[in-house]
Amino acid sequence: MSDDIKLFCADLVLADAITDMAEAEGITKTEARRRLITSKAYQVLYKLDTGIWGYGPDYFVDLYKKVG
Repeated sequence: MSDDIKLFCADLVLADAITDMAEAEGITKTEARRRLITSKAYQVLYKLDTGIWGYGPDYFVDLYKKVG
């Protein structure tokens, strides 16, 4: 799989995670986005060799809750 496809998958995971987190925590999508993109989990998501991009938004949000 090419890096472009992996990046696209990571973008989709992030977009879904923002929506899910906003709904679950009763915050705006803007706030959820801010929290996620400033986190350690975000950095891991875009290190393509970790494969986090392939596990989906629930896994990513759980990772965010564990590592910040």
